[in-house]
Amino acid sequence: MNDKFNSFQEFKDALEMTLEINFTFEGNDYLIEPDPNAPYGSDRLIITNLAYPGKPHSLKNALDALNYKINGKKLSAIWSQFTNVDC
Repeated sequence: MNDKFNSFQEFKDALEMTLEINFTFEGNDYLIEPDPNAPYGSDRLIITNLAYPGKPHSLKNALDALNYKINGKKLSAIWSQFTNVDC
């Protein structure tokens, strides 16, 4: 566990490699992971607010993930505020 990403590139690389990423943002725990329903080798991801585990949101790829918003803020703009990062 790194606790935080060291750079935007590190966060982006983790998304592009479709790694499982656990993090906390504004007191909520989130999980980004490969979409288990996607074809083998797909770049599709899902993000789940772990307070609502039955309601994941599908993401087409890393770019889509970077543009995904939590509380109106794009992940690309708030990645440095993530805590408890486990990747």
